[in-house]
Amino acid sequence: WAGTSMQVINKEQRQNGMAMLNIGTVSSDYVRFPWGWIFYDNLNPEQQAYERDQMEDPGFFAKRFPKWVKFYRQHGFCYDDRELFPHIRRVSAPFFDQTGKLIGAIGLGGNPLTIPDDQVIEIGNLVVDHANKLSKLISNQQEN
Repeated sequence: WAGTSMQVINKEQRQNGMAMLNIGTVSSDYVRFPWGWIFYDNLNPEQQAYERDQMEDPGFFAKRFPKWVKFYRQHGFCYDDRELFPHIRRVSAPFFDQTGKLIGAIGLGGNPLTIPDDQVIEIGNLVVDHANKLSKLISNQQEN
């Protein structure tokens, strides 16, 4: 994350999985991706105002973002329960550099069969655990 746009740097996809974004994709669309909500929350007020001006439907975002960010702050991950794409559920958690600066997020996508209602928190916590491991790995590499 460069502070103004997001870029897909890696992904793992199952053989019959559906690709949402390809490696190398650059976007500043903070609305359609749960990781975008994390990045948007870390923008300063001027950057947020600029990004709202770029949104296709800022009213949609303004209506939903408070709920999304409340969930994120409570659980440590964002959760899109088919709000943006029918049948698609996604979770995302941030990772940080050694100074605590947000530098990226990891995400996991599925549907109600692969991310069942009763496992959302468990799966989200798993994504958070892996994001935390990535943060530690990045911090250790920066120290060396």
